[in-house]
Amino acid sequence: MKIEKHILIAEDDAQDRKFLKNFFNEKGYKVHVARDGLEAWQLFQMKKPSIVITDIKMPDMDGLELLKRIREKNEAVPVIILSGVGTVDNLIKTLRLGAWDFIPKPIDDLDQLIQVVEKALYKSGLMVVAKLNQEQLLKMVDQKTQELKREGEALHNSLKRQKIIERLLEHAKQEWERTANALSEILGLVDKDYRIVRCNKTMAKAMGLSVQEAVGECCYKRIHKTDSPPDFCPHKLLMKDGKARIVEAYDENRKCYLEINAVPYKDKDGTVVGAVCITRDITKRKEAEKERDILNAQLLQAQKLEAVGQLAAGIAHEINTPTQYIGANIDFFSDCFKDIRSMIEALVPLLEEAKKTGLFPDLVNRAEKAMEDADWEYIEEEVISALSQAKEGIGKVTKIVRAMKEFSHPGSKEMKKADINRIIETIATISKNEWKYVSDLVTRLDPELPLVQCLADELGQVILNMVVNAAHSIEERLGENPEGEKGLITVTTSMDEGHARVDISDTGTGIPKQIIDRIFDPFFTTKEVGKGSGQGLAIARNLIVEKHGGSIDVHTQVGEGTTFTIRIPANKR
Repeated sequence: MKIEKHILIAEDDAQDRKFLKNFFNEKGYKVHVARDGLEAWQLFQMKKPSIVITDIKMPDMDGLELLKRIREKNEAVPVIILSGVGTVDNLIKTLRLGAWDFIPKPIDDLDQLIQVVEKALYKSGLMVVAKLNQEQLLKMVDQKTQELKREGEALHNSLKRQKIIERLLEHAKQEWERTANALSEILGLVDKDYRIVRCNKTMAKAMGLSVQEAVGECCYKRIHKTDSPPDFCPHKLLMKDGKARIVEAYDENRKCYLEINAVPYKDKDGTVVGAVCITRDITKRKEAEKERDILNAQLLQAQKLEAVGQLAAGIAHEINTPTQYIGANIDFFSDCFKDIRSMIEALVPLLEEAKKTGLFPDLVNRAEKAMEDADWEYIEEEVISALSQAKEGIGKVTKIVRAMKEFSHPGSKEMKKADINRIIETIATISKNEWKYVSDLVTRLDPELPLVQCLADELGQVILNMVVNAAHSIEERLGENPEGEKGLITVTTSMDEGHARVDISDTGTGIPKQIIDRIFDPFFTTKEVGKGSGQGLAIARNLIVEKHGGSIDVHTQVGEGTTFTIRIPANKR
């Protein structure tokens, strides 16, 4: 299949624009460049490129508006977003608008860029070929029919004309079958009532039928095993407006990701009577995309944590100095009060003796009145208590500051031995504001737990995320106004067959059975918008399983709570 290599690049940065043009020229592409979205839109309409690469932030018209216009004009042209504004929101927004891929700037791997472009061209080429095959088949039937009519008029022989029609139809059918059966993709012609008119062997095999048995079957009942077409069904969407559709969906029955392409099938007067549907298994591609998404999410999370860590370290440092002043002064006041108390205790007997002997009556009266006005008995009792409480408070502030400094201290990117119990104690301190209003937090830490080779700061972030998630789950179960009732978060450490084990349990809402298999997917979240990004558990699984060679399991019961169990090899070097 020959793929037209005609590319349009929209980039407001002159240096990047020149670099990309030279790069793709060297790769044999015919290249047009535009300085902004408006110029790119005009070139798109005039030059009709086979693929578009565009930046997001551009003057006059940005990349998102250009993407929307291209999608309204031509759904089959691939559009790849190339931008330095690499936020998760931009990524999700461009994919929802119909972008084929998203590559952040600067581009470190040019081989990846050319692979993405060539993959997109190949994919769009398949779509064009499918549409051309359909049009060519209809054209061939029409052409042969016209020839048949001319032959029939010349021969005036209805019997011979019927045989010619049957021969042409059989020939067309054989051509279609040979072409369709050569494809590894699922290919079928489906009418407006979801009945299979034709299909290839791959589609029939997926349904457990022969090609002959598959014809006339209801496609969604056989493929998706449902009583109605699913919401994502492209054929269902196509029949509403007659426009081609491409959707990606997860097949629960076969546990795989599918890309389904539906192209309208029309009769002679242009009425849409069905669709040609091509279905591909894209599980491997989705797994690769998930890995890329996790890496991007980890990068964004690391950047965010670095900024927060620097801020927390600065605040901890600033708080630490005045805290030391206050603590030292409290110690000073305590020592002074002890001396004052000893002095008063020594003067009271002297005052009593002077009163008995009648010495210095005026001075004695003034001294007694001064002690009465000062309420010395109350001061003696309460000052000691107040100084003790102040010292205890300063101790708590010092503990929090120390925990903040430990958590925000830049960690090593290499595996080092770390005290998991100490990490958990730090997390319990710095996360208190997240859970103290809705739950209590109990730690049951094994004092014999050995030091474990790990990435301590990243492991601490995973445990912090899980404690915060537990608090949110309990908050959801209790409602907005709990009446004195609190939940419970329990963090336990132990040794488990050569592994350091951490169990994080909560008494929250639990996780519904229908989503339990998806909680570790990137960007999957059940939280309301703004409260969860869907990255935490995906990053946790990648860190524990891929980086540490451990495991992370979940045990849950709806309405009662959830326990996450982390195991990390304790003897890993």
